[in-house]
Amino acid sequence: MIKKLAWLDEIEVAKGIAIFLVVFGHIADRGVSPEFYSEAYVTIKTIIYSFHMPFFFFLSGVVAFYSVRGGAVPTTDRLKKSVPRLLYPYFIFGAVTITLKVFLDGGSIYETIESYSLLIISPSAVGSVWFLYVLFIYIALMPVFSFMEKKLRNGVYIALLLLFFLDIGALGEYFALHLGVKYLLFFYFGKFYIDNRAYIKRKISSLSAPIFFIIFIIFFVMSYFYISKFKEMQILMILLSFILLIKAAISTGRLQDFFKILGKNTLAIYLLSPFIIGATKKLLLFIDNFNGSLFFIAAIVITIVSIWAPILIKKFSKEKFKPLHALIK
Repeated sequence: MIKKLAWLDEIEVAKGIAIFLVVFGHIADRGVSPEFYSEAYVTIKTIIYSFHMPFFFFLSGVVAFYSVRGGAVPTTDRLKKSVPRLLYPYFIFGAVTITLKVFLDGGSIYETIESYSLLIISPSAVGSVWFLYVLFIYIALMPVFSFMEKKLRNGVYIALLLLFFLDIGALGEYFALHLGVKYLLFFYFGKFYIDNRAYIKRKISSLSAPIFFIIFIIFFVMSYFYISKFKEMQILMILLSFILLIKAAISTGRLQDFFKILGKNTLAIYLLSPFIIGATKKLLLFIDNFNGSLFFIAAIVITIVSIWAPILIKKFSKEKFKPLHALIK
């Protein structure tokens, strides 16, 4: 009989913190003049974008490797469950995103149909749903990781580190290969966390306030001044962000319940919030005299709406519209 594993509370909280930051950071739209945003918002967005995707892949790696640990879920079963969990939402929400983009840009039906090929050829061009596509590829590679571990042991980390620095050029534009190469190391870091969870939690929990503050300042300076353009510094910066966010997840106190709710609804928020953000932003553009000084306040309101609306939609769809619920649950 397969033993059911206890859940990872700090990871659930960390997922909640991460999705909150992602939604807040995604409010900015490339199609809008920079003057529309406040300087404070742009600064925070720059910092969020320096770590948010590596952190999400790290959290996904933690969950994936934890699920198969000790045979709790066989790797093949994990892959089978990932098809409806990841690929169905990817193709359906990707198709909806493409249709809306072409329609809003005044494109033809032919252009819409032609753009659907991007779902296979260039997932990174579809929008934020590319994350689901790449995550599915990583889960499919888990048996390969097991084979490499038997042959290389800890050398797997060195191999993935070398892959991180590999420049695959124009080839990377196809099938999201550049994204797959870019984030694979951080996904595999999830296994390192699971293998050393008790030790890592104990060390991070014991960080004093001054040390935490110093780590935060170093991370802030690195992200704000674009040191992340250098891959060596990028890895260090991302690892610092992991420490900060896990520490925050462990130490959020009364906010833990709030972030756990977000963590349990991460997929629904991730899939639905872009549509809510887009609609809200369009409305703001029609408001006379709306400027950057008001945007930071508006961003907080939009974030709250874009987080809670998907949760309510998920709850409502469970009884009223089960096909949608099956995609976002």
